[in-house]
Amino acid sequence: MAITVEQAVAEALQRNLSILAERYEIPRAEAEVIAARLRPNPVLSLGGDHLDLLGTGYDAINNAGPPEYAARVDWPLERPSKRRARIAVAEQARAAAEFRLQDALRQLTLEVQQAFVELQAAKESLQLARANQGLLKNLSPSMPPAYELAILPQLNWYERAFLPSNSTKRSPKQKPAGVWRKIGFKSSWDGPRP
Repeated sequence: MAITVEQAVAEALQRNLSILAERYEIPRAEAEVIAARLRPNPVLSLGGDHLDLLGTGYDAINNAGPPEYAARVDWPLERPSKRRARIAVAEQARAAAEFRLQDALRQLTLEVQQAFVELQAAKESLQLARANQGLLKNLSPSMPPAYELAILPQLNWYERAFLPSNSTKRSPKQKPAGVWRKIGFKSSWDGPRP
């Protein structure tokens, strides 16, 4: 079943785990913005020292003193621009998370599109190679042997001009006609000249 590039991109965007992780970063950043807008809460502290938890009583032998109890309320005060700066930092972090998500979506879309195009090009190349293979099978009776296809391009133009017409039936060990020896040219099939 063939799919389109839009379907491939949609599937990748839906199932990619890094995209899913980037999407979860945005609610976390929004929670940080909400937390940054909150004013500091007062703190109530309660304490007790020298308590008679074991029931031994207070006397001169155990040197225990009277129980001490303490209660305190702390109310943090912030300078005027601190809350505004904290909110601005949290909002910039949220914007950065949104931009990271957009960038991850863009990169994944590009990668899927490139992979899709490369796959289509590979399929077309395979079809072309199969078509060429079929043509070569049909042409093979009229083609010269493979060794001559490799040797003939290496010969000089004047050697090709003087090759006999039945050169396609010659084995590589046979020497070509010596027509060019009379002209003074050396054949590439001959060994070194004496």
